[in-house]
Amino acid sequence: MALAGVGIGLRLTDRGLMVTEILPGQPVDRSGKVQVGDILSKVDGIICDNVPSNAKRMLIGPKGTSVSLTLVRENILGSPESIIVDLERSGQPIPTDRAPFQDRKSIKEEFARVRATSPPPRERVKDEVPLHRSPQLGGAG
Repeated sequence: MALAGVGIGLRLTDRGLMVTEILPGQPVDRSGKVQVGDILSKVDGIICDNVPSNAKRMLIGPKGTSVSLTLVRENILGSPESIIVDLERSGQPIPTDRAPFQDRKSIKEEFARVRATSPPPRERVKDEVPLHRSPQLGGAG
């Protein structure tokens, strides 16, 4: 059974799970109802609880199955309004390396992979922020 998504990218913000990407030609794009900046609040009536991996797990399913998204968007007066979008999962099959985590072991493995490929925090900061010291304060110039 092939898994498929709906062609949406999400990022956690202070407002909730924000739509950051709509993949061209995918179900969300074809619906014409979802906009970048919308907040995903529910999938199939279940609250996403602002955890991107939970939302992805709910969005991905067997190709051809239906899924309902509840999104929040500010209307022209600045008040939030809910939008319900019913879609069929027919997006591109999800590559194994991008599929949602299935268990704690895979979460730990992914964390270890990211940690191993990222420079240590001090080196990142040192590379990003040049250190300037004032000669009047006795530091190097």
